[in-house]
Amino acid sequence: MKRLWSIKSVVTMGLFCALSVILGTVLSIKVIPLTGVYTLNVSLNLLPVHLAGLCFGPVAGFMVGFLADLIKWAVNPMGAYHPGFGFSMGMIGFTTALIAQIVRRRQVRLAFDPETEWLDGLTWLTVLPGVAAAQILFSVILNSYWIASMSGVDMRALLPTRIVNAAMMIPVYGVLIRECVLIIRRFVAKV
Repeated sequence: MKRLWSIKSVVTMGLFCALSVILGTVLSIKVIPLTGVYTLNVSLNLLPVHLAGLCFGPVAGFMVGFLADLIKWAVNPMGAYHPGFGFSMGMIGFTTALIAQIVRRRQVRLAFDPETEWLDGLTWLTVLPGVAAAQILFSVILNSYWIASMSGVDMRALLPTRIVNAAMMIPVYGVLIRECVLIIRRFVAKV
């Protein structure tokens, strides 16, 4: 029976998960406006989630995102756990990887070990549509819905700041993902 991922790949996904937790707890800026509801998190915690999806497939992106959110909550709980945020974070990794495969006109594969030729073809423009779709659908719309449903604040009041944040973070993630992929590609080529 063939394994879905190699042991090295599973360990790397665990490192991506840990890095996401660290970026989401220690190296983040939480914005709480006058309404008293935590509405915005300026952080790079999604970078490892995007990378996991791009390197190992959409399923890995989902798993890393969901587990990173769950662990982040366990390490630094801010109220009751809401699995919707974990779903959103997982779907961000899934969507980015899936759209990158579609944009490259490659056969869609849900799980794979890193391949040098796949990583070589990832450009800023290949990654950007997936990042933009994931940020808009899940970070802006769905997470705003989760926050509104938990806090009772009107979702329309949350959207302006979340849209501005996404507009700033989409190009940042696009550039950082491309640079990280170049580093990962060199590592995969050597192993």
